[in-house]
Amino acid sequence: MAFDLDILVKKIKKDDEKAFRKVYDFYKSRLYYFALKFTKTGVFAEEIVQEVFIKVWENRKKLNPELSFRSYIFTIAYHTLINFLKKTALDEKTKQELCKVFSEGEPAVEPASNHESEKMLHEAIDGLPPRRKEIFRLAKLQGKSYAEIAAQLNISKDTVRLQIIEANKSIREYFRKRHHLITGVSLLAWLFWV
Repeated sequence: MAFDLDILVKKIKKDDEKAFRKVYDFYKSRLYYFALKFTKTGVFAEEIVQEVFIKVWENRKKLNPELSFRSYIFTIAYHTLINFLKKTALDEKTKQELCKVFSEGEPAVEPASNHESEKMLHEAIDGLPPRRKEIFRLAKLQGKSYAEIAAQLNISKDTVRLQIIEANKSIREYFRKRHHLITGVSLLAWLFWV
């Protein structure tokens, strides 16, 4: 390894984003291929990697440089994968049931109109923490790149990316809790874009 991991972990504990980036760069492909073995899909593997690093960053104060960081990060990846696979199995069942209902021509639930979906989307965005909402709006509504947002708000691109991922998770959860079926491919693509 071209760097001292113990020193980087100590720096991460002190909120050093550059140290975090070095560790991210070193482990991202290893975690990606680990996740890909189980998810079989690049997009899902990437989502697992992002979630792992979000957890590492959120729990950075608890890092112990004397313990194996590799074991720590792969343990997080393992648990994240288990949760993902459980959720996916449930989602797959739900999707199959919905497909069956719609193919029979009698939807059990009235799909939300695009107007209702957009209204819910704006409610979900309004519920985000102020900084996350600002970043999300700059990316989604104004179409700014991560680099442009980072420069405008004087933060790192990684911070922008993490905030967008977290915002997307919150919005998905908001929709999931309300059991609405969203119509309109463009709205779905817009909402779930990371």
